[in-house]
Amino acid sequence: MTALAAPKAADPVFVHRMLRHLAAMDVVKETAAGSFASTAFSDALMEDRYRGGIVYTHDVLDPSLWSLPAFMASTNYQNPSDPAGGPFQHAHGTGDLLFAWLAGRPEYMTAFNQYMGGYRAGKASWLDAGGVFPAEEMLRLDETAERENRVMIVDVGGGMGQDLLELRTKHPEVKGWMVLQDLPA
Repeated sequence: MTALAAPKAADPVFVHRMLRHLAAMDVVKETAAGSFASTAFSDALMEDRYRGGIVYTHDVLDPSLWSLPAFMASTNYQNPSDPAGGPFQHAHGTGDLLFAWLAGRPEYMTAFNQYMGGYRAGKASWLDAGGVFPAEEMLRLDETAERENRVMIVDVGGGMGQDLLELRTKHPEVKGWMVLQDLPA
């Protein structure tokens, strides 16, 4: 307990109370009186994709949602027409669009990219058989691109390329080029 409290000069009694609460919720486990260990859940929260999601959601996304009623009232409940004058800008006191704002804050850009990298974890993929997109059928139709080594797919706004990587992994037979198009950050 003292080791956890020391870096921030926190009260060890307070840290112990917080850890006991987290143990009651199975976030951590109490292994002996005053000793705590991580759980699978708390270990997962340390993975970049989840940690980034927590940071991005808490610091960037949530303020936009929390200030939405005030933003709507300030515009007399009119449909926003200026992309640089929406709830995000209102909440963060900026005239920048989201990605320009993120570009000036590398820690939030990193958190956003981590979040997007893990956003679909555990969810059905667009490449799954019988899913929302007939990937198997579409891949068979593009044999010309494969023969001529042409571009097979362009992922616009594809982040870190996770969809293209999944496509290449699930369909290594695809020969056409896969192009990732996104902002440099």
